[in-house]
Formats: sequence, C-alpha cells, structure tokens
Amino acid sequence: MAKVLIPTREETIDRFGGLYARHLLYKAEVEGPMETLKKQIRGWYENQAAEAEFTAKGHEFTAILSKKAKERKITNIRKLARFLGKVFWDVCTVGMEAIDKYTTEEQRAKFLAEGLTGSRTVKAVRNP
Repeated sequence: MAKVLIPTREETIDRFGGLYARHLLYKAEVEGPMETLKKQIRGWYENQAAEAEFTAKGHEFTAILSKKAKERKITNIRKLARFLGKVFWDVCTVGMEAIDKYTTEEQRAKFLAEGLTGSRTVKAVRNP
C-alpha cells in the first residue's frame, strides 16, 4: 500500500508562497495589459447591435465577442416597495457604503452590528 505523504505546515506555506509570487508576477505582466486590450477591442464594436456576436481575426488568434450582457436596475424603488408591500423588506438590501454616506458613526451604532468576523486575507513574503 502506498503511503500518503501529508505536507508539513512549512511545506504548505512554501508551496503557497511560490504560487503567490508567481500570481503577483502574472497579474503585473498580464492582467493590466489584457484589460486595456479588451477595452480597446470592445470599443471597436460599441456602436454595433447589442444582441450581435462578433469574431475579430488577428494573425495568430481570433477574438470572440459575445452579445452585450443584460444589465438590470431598479428605476423606481418607491413603486417597487408599494407593489411588494411587506415582502419588500425581506428582499431589500442596502450597501454599507450608502449607509456610511448618510449616517454618522453614532447613528449607525443604533442599528448596525460590526465585528471582525470576515475572512482573513493570506499573502506571502520571501524569507530573508
């Protein structure tokens, strides 16, 4: 029977650190320039029909552009609240940024709970 080797804590951290370092390099080298190019390519088709899909050929690659994504937004929140009645409060969410913008810290303390309960970030730095 083959033995299953469980990596040590140090080996796990080193593996993560190596991948993290590669990820940072990848982001710097690829993501920024790629987003700039995607924006440029999308711009060529901005005034075309929203439901149309396109392909654009280069010398080595073909870019495939989907139809425009469907976006929805509430245009009259009061009308929606009247229509839904009490159910509105079950489905309504308010962004914390909006609450922060229109209330003071003292006011927020009356109706918000705050605590360090979110997820931790994990980064890695090379040992000296």
